[in-house]
Amino acid sequence: PDMTGPALCRELRALPFGADLPILIQAEGPDRVAALRAGGSALVDPDGDELTLLARIRGLLRHEGEMAAPADGLAEQSAEFLHDSRPRATFIANQPATALGWRHALQELVSFRIMVSEPERALADAAAGRAPDLYLIAADIQQQGDGLRLLSELRSRRYSREAGFVVVLRPERADMTPVALDLGAGDVLPWDLASARIAPEAAIRLDAQLARKHVADRRRHETQRNMRWAMTDPLTGLYNRRFAF
Repeated sequence: PDMTGPALCRELRALPFGADLPILIQAEGPDRVAALRAGGSALVDPDGDELTLLARIRGLLRHEGEMAAPADGLAEQSAEFLHDSRPRATFIANQPATALGWRHALQELVSFRIMVSEPERALADAAAGRAPDLYLIAADIQQQGDGLRLLSELRSRRYSREAGFVVVLRPERADMTPVALDLGAGDVLPWDLASARIAPEAAIRLDAQLARKHVADRRRHETQRNMRWAMTDPLTGLYNRRFAF
């Protein structure tokens, strides 16, 4: 009772180990944006259920594990980055007008460029190595759950599996939040994310997912570089005895 959630979060972030510490903050109303700006990793609703809470914890732990784990397959080339001044996000909704509405509400609030796509086009772009940095996907596109299936498919593709993923749920489908998080979504947003009340919070949460993706990319590339240095001769570039073993 002697400190608010955002204030405590700022204090934790200032500690030597605080930068990488996953922090969930229980907040509602205007305190939600303050909690995110203070560095909260995710928000917990005061009236939320235990399944969603546990799914969020599993998602954060999975994210930390993916950033720390070595990338397998040194001979496999990492996805190429498109030369653009800003990162890219792809929005996929039940119809283009919905995704365009989300883009219109958020494009001035976020740090990335937003494109609107359809599921087939998103999969084709991913197969061709043109995956964006972030996907925002409606859980239900043409049928119930097909957005979640699209999420799983993109998470399995070589060029799109390292992207950030956020799922959008309708109010009556809120019970699917744990499923979306366990399938690999970094966050779940409400369907009315374009409203004046939700858009500022949604923009912060999307930027946070993008920032985590970039941190994971940097750590993964450092791991790959260190493994190459450990397994190759610095003069000839040939694999060494350690690589043979």
